[in-house]
Amino acid sequence: MTLFKGFGGIPSRSAVDAATALAHVLASVADIAEGHRVGHGRRIAWLALRLASLCGVEPAEYATLYYAALLHDIGELWIHTEIFHRSGPTPRSESIGLREHPVIGADFLDRSNVFPAGVAELVRWHHEWWDGTGYPDQLRWTQIPPAAQLLRLADTFVSSLSDRPNRRALPPEEAFQEIVSGAGRELGPQFPRMFSLLFQADPEVAALADPQSDPSVAFAAFPLERATTEDVETLMLAVADCADARHSVLSGHSRRTADLAARIAERCGWDDGEVDRARLVGYVHDIGMAAVPSAIVSKTDRLTSLERAAMQRHVLHGSEILRRIPELEGYADPVRHHHERIDGSGYPDALTSAAISPLARLIAVCDAYDAMTTGRPYRTTLEPDEALARIERDAAFAFDPTIVRALATALPAVTP
Repeated sequence: MTLFKGFGGIPSRSAVDAATALAHVLASVADIAEGHRVGHGRRIAWLALRLASLCGVEPAEYATLYYAALLHDIGELWIHTEIFHRSGPTPRSESIGLREHPVIGADFLDRSNVFPAGVAELVRWHHEWWDGTGYPDQLRWTQIPPAAQLLRLADTFVSSLSDRPNRRALPPEEAFQEIVSGAGRELGPQFPRMFSLLFQADPEVAALADPQSDPSVAFAAFPLERATTEDVETLMLAVADCADARHSVLSGHSRRTADLAARIAERCGWDDGEVDRARLVGYVHDIGMAAVPSAIVSKTDRLTSLERAAMQRHVLHGSEILRRIPELEGYADPVRHHHERIDGSGYPDALTSAAISPLARLIAVCDAYDAMTTGRPYRTTLEPDEALARIERDAAFAFDPTIVRALATALPAVTP
């Protein structure tokens, strides 16, 4: 596989590096879907691992805890709710639906069969409470693995430090007191005691309240050592599905865009490595859409200026995710620029022809074609020939004419 070689100066150990990098993309998509900054899951992982070192958790279990912390809320991508963007009380129906996210996330991770044994189990149980009032299985006391309790504690503390639409961020001392008061209810008594020692001894714990903090949990610390080429393919598809999961109208969009991008790249005479990279950018081009409220994506009327700005920020969210991952930072610009147009009328940077990379030009065409042929709430679905005609018409000012010509030859091999 040439996917992680020769683009953006990527160092590679092949499948291991690729799989580990893609796992961090999944974590970041889950972060922004909840309205958190990129790195929220890493901060939880850092705190959970610090606690694990004090609580006698075997080092062999650290990788399991690390990936469970990174991906603990991945199931929320499939919960279609505005809860993360709405102030005021949450409707009961949405609260009940949200309680399914540990099960959905655990099932997703279990099916992937890529992560260390036990990750899916910890994700399923990270909302279980010591007194048996948690969910989804109402486990209590020692039925709950210690690592799941550490994840519960770290999630509660770090999340309370962030502003949410329905509550303010707590200062570190108040968040600490909430953990202490949860002893015997949310948490087994021994865990708040250990946390108290850590909180008082390590100023980095309180520093998690700083929005710019990024604890030094190195990506390379817990590589997916057993990853294979097939695992990389599995994770690429998982990233594509997670990118589209938040909004039902986008179902399958990233997979179709990636498939079409690879076919067009072949017809343009790109080499195997370039074709692989085109496919990857297709999979990840819309990862930033997880941060856009569903009410905007599903709106049938014209967007307001504020709504349009929120929609357009998806390219910034997506490129920020990739820029933070060394193996993938070379893909950040094509993701940022896939809505640029050759006449300078696109966004976010109003680039013109030569300033737009070939990958970004390619994804621009593929993204537009799929949006036209699968429909959007604000537009009727076009037949393939109608969509092609519209894109050919726009090639004079919006799209790369060479790529548009290749699109025409690629379409017979594509099933919209």
